Amino acid sequence: MAGQQQCIANGDEQGNIVLWNVLTGDVTLHQPLSTDGHVFCWTFSPRTEYIFAVGYKTGAVVLLDVAKKKPASLQRLRGHDDEIHCICWVPSLGQETDPEDECELIASSSRDKSIRLWNESEAQTVVTLRLPAGIM
Repeated sequence: MAGQQQCIANGDEQGNIVLWNVLTGDVTLHQPLSTDGHVFCWTFSPRTEYIFAVGYKTGAVVLLDVAKKKPASLQRLRGHDDEIHCICWVPSLGQETDPEDECELIASSSRDKSIRLWNESEAQTVVTLRLPAGIM
């Protein structure tokens, strides 16, 4: 991580994301998706402390830059058809590069019975895995 994590985050059913910077005391409210609502999960990037990923009930995954008082939407990752249950950052696979130059990957799982591995910089799915029929 590029320094100590400074923010604590929360999301709600209306799609609001509240960020509290514990060092400065600043509290910001952001609603990146005005109509999609219901934040289900979120996580900060382990390498870039101001990049934040949010998963929604609709299946949307949004990447935010929360470095400023008004967070900016960077990417919207599209591919899931139902609520996002989990998002996590993963190291690049099969690359022998300096860790600082690595492309970050994001894994997301959804109620649509799929797991997607995303390339953050290109906002594209790298791999999609699906549960076999009849499970769950």
